[in-house]
Amino acid sequence: MTYRKVDGEIVSSLRTILKENGRVLTEKSDLASYSFDASFGTYLPEAVVQPVSAEEVAAIMKLAYRERIPVIREANRRRCPAGRFR
Repeated sequence: MTYRKVDGEIVSSLRTILKENGRVLTEKSDLASYSFDASFGTYLPEAVVQPVSAEEVAAIMKLAYRERIPVIREANRRRCPAGRFR
């Protein structure tokens, strides 16, 4: 199965969904802190989004499904792999 990369068009769509500035992270320095947890391996994400409502989560998931972009959920920043979907 092939997946789409997070490009400028997707980032723009995400920023439209998350109307506040600063809740769509794409800078490598920002992404680095989301690239590991208590499991093995380090995987730099293409983007990190920080929704604050169920409506935002639903819109993000619809976009990801439509555009074939995989999503990894982070539970609460404890770095515990049991708190993630893979």
